[in-house]
Amino acid sequence: MKNITCKDFLLKYYNNSNFVIIDLRNPKDFNNFHIPNSYNIPYQSFVSKYAYYLNHSNIYFLICEGGENSKKAASLLAKNNYNVINISDGIKSWKGPLIN
Repeated sequence: MKNITCKDFLLKYYNNSNFVIIDLRNPKDFNNFHIPNSYNIPYQSFVSKYAYYLNHSNIYFLICEGGENSKKAASLLAKNNYNVINISDGIKSWKGPLIN
């Protein structure tokens, strides 16, 4: 499983459109603010239904509040041969644009 910090993600990937950002926080937190063009799949739903939501042709960046849930979810995806990168420091460290 690969890890990246918010800062490195912004520098290396943010302006590239060939990926999907999945925010694993609960819907209330997501609706308060989130990264533009990210998708909200709460962690509890994600773990049991990821195969329904995802396909193997995309690159997925996972983010949560502080990095723990995204780390667990990214590990699960990596074990199942998805192309996934964990944003290890979570949205609390995000310095890029947000939608409120």
